[in-house]
Amino acid sequence: MNNKKTGAILIVIAGLLFIILILYNIQLNKQSMDSACNPNAACKRLGSLLTLTNIFIGIIFSILSLGFYFVVFNKSEQEL
Repeated sequence: MNNKKTGAILIVIAGLLFIILILYNIQLNKQSMDSACNPNAACKRLGSLLTLTNIFIGIIFSILSLGFYFVVFNKSEQEL
């Protein structure tokens, strides 16, 4: 498969995942504001979910950077 097409597909997938993650994070922040986040079990659950979203942000940006690498820097297919 062409590296530029693969890179473009990865960039689109990363963009869609980022939009989904932003919408999910907005819902978590809304739940956090509704419960006033006192130290209770619900706030601990929200805190762990926010940590999980940070991990997914790292994964999404890894996919995005791999896509940019395929589009911009990877020229191995042209050399053949």
